[in-house]
Amino acid sequence: VRARLDWAIVWVLIYTIFFLLRNVINNSASIYLKYCYNRAKSKTKYHTDLHYQQLNDAFFDNPENLNICKRALSYAGIGGENFFNYIFSFLSNIIGIISLILVLTPFKWWISCFLTLMMLYRVVLEYKMSKKEFEFKKERTLTDRQIGYFSRLTNERGTLYDIRIYNLFDYFYNKFYGYFEYNTKCYVNHEKKMLFYKVLLQIPFVIQNLILYSYIGYQLYAGNVTSGDFTLFFAAVSNFNILLGNIKNSFTQLAPMCLEAQNYEDFMSVEEIYLLKNNNVVINEIQKIEFDKVSFKYPGKDFFILRDVSFKVYAHEKIQIVGVNGAGKTTIIKLLLGFYEPTQGEIKINDISLKHINLNSYWARIGTIFQQYNIYSMSAIENVVFDMSENKENFVKSVFSKLDLLQRFEKEPMGLKTELSKTFSERGTNLSGGEKQKISIARALCNYGEMLILDEPSSALDIISEDKFFNIINNSDKMVLCVYHKLKNSFKPDKILVLDNNKCLGYGDHSTLLNTCEKYRNLYNAQENKRSKE
Repeated sequence: VRARLDWAIVWVLIYTIFFLLRNVINNSASIYLKYCYNRAKSKTKYHTDLHYQQLNDAFFDNPENLNICKRALSYAGIGGENFFNYIFSFLSNIIGIISLILVLTPFKWWISCFLTLMMLYRVVLEYKMSKKEFEFKKERTLTDRQIGYFSRLTNERGTLYDIRIYNLFDYFYNKFYGYFEYNTKCYVNHEKKMLFYKVLLQIPFVIQNLILYSYIGYQLYAGNVTSGDFTLFFAAVSNFNILLGNIKNSFTQLAPMCLEAQNYEDFMSVEEIYLLKNNNVVINEIQKIEFDKVSFKYPGKDFFILRDVSFKVYAHEKIQIVGVNGAGKTTIIKLLLGFYEPTQGEIKINDISLKHINLNSYWARIGTIFQQYNIYSMSAIENVVFDMSENKENFVKSVFSKLDLLQRFEKEPMGLKTELSKTFSERGTNLSGGEKQKISIARALCNYGEMLILDEPSSALDIISEDKFFNIINNSDKMVLCVYHKLKNSFKPDKILVLDNNKCLGYGDHSTLLNTCEKYRNLYNAQENKRSKE
């Protein structure tokens, strides 16, 4: 009896040590897990978002690529947290398992082996289930994106006016509900298929209870164990099952984590055709650009949006690009900036193929105004120069003054440090459409490079502001390419590029094109007739 008591004390002490060690790990995890996760998450976000910036526009024209992108960004948001949870949980449960094996050892060695075998059965089965769950989620990515899109439309500030004026709430909601209902039916059908596996998961519990109850019941009946041993046995078995279940969950969570990580890997290793060509030739100054028989069709399309387009632009020249809607004017801008690669032909900068140029050095020489410009919830000066390391306030003030924008901010208590929204501060300000475009114009004019690329840069400006803006452009010594539909205006280009039917129909000054280019002459006369009627 004395010996059994000594062994019992030893087992209790060992179990207590392992129990305390397990709790120390759990408490340490609670302290450091969030820190480690946040560090890992910030690093993952940096590399993911940096890779996102290196994708060309062709990547985003492919819906399946957008599905890959969504899955990868989802993993980047939670994948690191799941991994750290897995590591700490696994270590903690292993220690708990060891302590309970020591408790069960006085009974029969095969009990621990038997429970472990039942756990392995469940691990294999749940691994298969997790793969099926992963494939199902992967198939649903497109529908999930559609649900998310139409769900957001009814609660975004940008769509509020359209929904009110055109009474679109029910229309958008029905679109959302249609996709949501379809997704729900798919989930129900999927769960029906998974029911078979869930039934198979219950089999080891039935076998386990039958064998263990039979064993300990017989031992109790034969007098080999006491009622206290009986209670200790099932308490230990119960805890053993819980910890085995936790380890099993760790393994089954590891499988989808690995599969989700594959989504991330797929995104980070996209085909080379979808990556911007950022090569070694550094551009320190733009003196000449050339389109040499450039043809282009968008990914997935059979027709060319541009065919055999050729023209040259030299330093200080100002070029206007005109043509009807869909003629390819904005496409020329995207090609020139390297967002797409030509299907045929070549674009040269300073007689060097754009394919060989370091795009970051090239972009640094260009100020741009796009049709869709962004105003950020930051100060006015940050929206223009994106750099507070140097004192650029006087430079920005001079540009704002030319655009009649300075007085607008002198009224604000924070001046140029006024935030351009009220998203984060009540002291911020909301701009009109024209003021937002002036901020975009100031952003381009504050660039120190030699070239300006403008795509309908004055669409939101009043006549007076438009005249002042183009006077600034006319007096600038920068190379300018401007997509602008008005042929008689304040902009005084040196040459005009006329696009129609996917081709360049003319390239020259106004007088030359009136005599040689029928399309240009028709466009000009149409605008003149409209102006005379007004």
